[in-house]
Amino acid sequence: MKDSVKKKINNIDKLYKEAKKCPKRKLCYGNSSIEISVPSPAKEFGRNKVKILFINERPGLKGTTKSGEVNPNNDDPTAKLFRNLFEPLGICKKRIFSTNACLCIPTNDYTKNKSPSAKQVRNCSELLKKQIEILNPKLIVTLGNWGRKALGYCLKESETLKEMKKFRLGKDVRKKHFKFDEFIVYPLYHTSPRTLGRRSEKEQKKDWGKIKVLLKNL
Repeated sequence: MKDSVKKKINNIDKLYKEAKKCPKRKLCYGNSSIEISVPSPAKEFGRNKVKILFINERPGLKGTTKSGEVNPNNDDPTAKLFRNLFEPLGICKKRIFSTNACLCIPTNDYTKNKSPSAKQVRNCSELLKKQIEILNPKLIVTLGNWGRKALGYCLKESETLKEMKKFRLGKDVRKKHFKFDEFIVYPLYHTSPRTLGRRSEKEQKKDWGKIKVLLKNL
């Protein structure tokens, strides 16, 4: 995929078309019979100079199979929790973009419908880096551990990056964000309903509320 990404692509939709042709996708799953899908980004997301970039883990199979998009309006529990946490902020969707650490999802092997592997995330890191270059966000919100790890593969080594790599999500999540030269990184819990056992929706809404505070200070 790296050779494709090196082409001069300055358009998100063209970049996703390149991703759909990635020759390494099936190699990442160790099974050539697995069918792979790369859902497109939602049409209502911004396409350049967005304020916020959300980095999730991987597309959800249930919602993206129906819509063909990574879209917070998809009919699946993870998208529903995203909506519940995002909508109270009152931020226009044209000011945001939502992507994933791993852009593809197996569509005919449900045993592979789980968190991405390090190999899969590294394979997508060049695509994530290019998305950041095109979108030029001021705030990056990583959702779950793999969102944060994926971003780490894209950044140059620094003391701030070392600190971010050591960070672990916990009760004091609102107390921590990381300032890089180009943007601020704010790590949050994944929007899967399974995280509600560790962090209630009420507390997560407070966590998300800090997004507006960070935007005001940019």
